[in-house]
Amino acid sequence: MIKKLLLCNIVLILVGAAAPCVYAVPVEPRPVYRFWSDTLGNHFYTIDEAEKNKLINDYSHVWIPEGVGFYAYEDGWQPPETTPVYRFWSPTLESHFYTIDETEKNKLIDNYSHIWTPEGIAFFAYLHGQQPIAALPVYRFWSDTLETHFYTNNEAERNKLVSIFSHVWKFEGICWDGPNPIPEPATLLLLGLGAVMLGRKR
Repeated sequence: MIKKLLLCNIVLILVGAAAPCVYAVPVEPRPVYRFWSDTLGNHFYTIDEAEKNKLINDYSHVWIPEGVGFYAYEDGWQPPETTPVYRFWSPTLESHFYTIDETEKNKLIDNYSHIWTPEGIAFFAYLHGQQPIAALPVYRFWSDTLETHFYTNNEAERNKLVSIFSHVWKFEGICWDGPNPIPEPATLLLLGLGAVMLGRKR
């Protein structure tokens, strides 16, 4: 777990004068795990380690782990410029749905509550068009055959579905942008006479 670093005393020593307290919270992206179910015929995505482990330990007869689908931020550890991605469950379709679009979320709640049950915030990501340069797009597909959506940030996987399996999967474009999992170097905070390194602490 990333710890909050308190730098007040260090700042005061370096600048040699009164200064406001400085808090640094290094935020790292977390893996969103992807599962496939032959029983339900769809995928499931979770950033929650406990949920992931429960599926592996207790529901391996239903859910097959496929590794990391993409990266996002946990609720409570997200950068301020990110936006919540909401999760819905449909007992009718026996499938989950994820959206970062507030209008789409509200439409499901207001007009399709008989089909879709809101399950809250799944994780945080960037709205497309407001993402940092290093962010990776997450693509969304819909299948009339399987009656489910599919999400991936893998370019080769996207191209394969578009070029070979377009009769099964309809490409719906970029749904959001996820953070790049490559860690950024420690940040240097320059304070006149010196610099304080804000390291990462687990």
